[in-house]
Amino acid sequence: MTMYYYSKINSFISCPLKFKFSYIDKEEKDFETSIESHLGTTVHHTLEKLYKDLQHGKLNTKKELLDFYNKEWHKEFKQKTKIVREEYSEKETLSRGKEHISDYYDKYSPFDQDYTVGLEQQVYLKLGGDKYTLTGYIDRLALKKDGTYVIHDYKTSGTLPTNEYIDEDKQLALYSIAVKEKYPDAKKIELVWHYLGFGKEIRITKSDEKLEEIKTSIMAWIDKIEEEKEFNPKESALCDWCEFASKCPKRRHLVETKQMSLERFSADHGVKLVDKYTELAILKSHISGQLKEVEEDIEKYAEHEKLDNLQGTNALIKILKEEGIRLPSKTSKEYKEIKDMLIQSGFSELLDINQYYIDKRLDSIPEPLKSMIQKAITKRETTKLKLVSDSFIE
Repeated sequence: MTMYYYSKINSFISCPLKFKFSYIDKEEKDFETSIESHLGTTVHHTLEKLYKDLQHGKLNTKKELLDFYNKEWHKEFKQKTKIVREEYSEKETLSRGKEHISDYYDKYSPFDQDYTVGLEQQVYLKLGGDKYTLTGYIDRLALKKDGTYVIHDYKTSGTLPTNEYIDEDKQLALYSIAVKEKYPDAKKIELVWHYLGFGKEIRITKSDEKLEEIKTSIMAWIDKIEEEKEFNPKESALCDWCEFASKCPKRRHLVETKQMSLERFSADHGVKLVDKYTELAILKSHISGQLKEVEEDIEKYAEHEKLDNLQGTNALIKILKEEGIRLPSKTSKEYKEIKDMLIQSGFSELLDINQYYIDKRLDSIPEPLKSMIQKAITKRETTKLKLVSDSFIE
């Protein structure tokens, strides 16, 4: 039976290459932890102490809790802790955590909303019979007076989640299935995310149908992990916090150049190539703008002088007029009606309603579809310039 932690699965979903570095190759990390992770860990330990002491009849004062947080921070802070956002110092991040603890204490004291069943409680869930076992840790499992079980999860993130993120969350949903299996009386389970930086909690329940859907989805991801051969990198905003950036083809050069002296940076062949490409791209953009202006001037001049060809020193420009059609906007009612009629009439090859192909095929399209299209379209004339080098009018 293969054991999977949710964090392990999520690592693969976020970036297959990071998963490979971490769980298969077991590569050495660039740094031990990020300061954001350290903040989350220390806040979790502090809230764990709060509720563990409550289980033994002791209610910590806010000062006692903040003193514990401060000691934990300095005890566990490592030399190889990475500060990604350099504008926020260790002192500022430490202070932010204190605010999280203080605000939480003020909001929930005396902490009698529910009873704590377990802290950092490990749960297990079998998937695919005995094929896989999913395991993980619930920050705090609690029981309300009405018999509802509550899975609490504490977040120190600086951003609030979208509704879509919460709706599609798999971690707490899977934990709720495990809780139902472990506790026969768990008929109703609430999932609660505490976003400590905002003093906000998000509380939802998931239907049995949704839970089965998520369970099936996780099974599919595990199967994909087991079958994976490529482990390609997946770039995202999380890359700034990756412990294996120095080994990743998408980030390695960024890491290397940040560590270079100014002299070595200037001499680096990759840096030189990017700088040259940037110069040419800016030049191309500038020239494209100039070219567009000249094209418009040529069209105006030719129209005013009623000319179809213009002669230059070493080249000839032909002014070509083409008639075509313009279809209604894709958000319009007419467009939808045409698309539905194409399906009904068997013209599925035109489902993209391409203006060029409809223009060419209009005569072969049967009624009443043809009339509908003709009514919806507008005629248009386009002008194209054709450059013919080394040509002269005889």
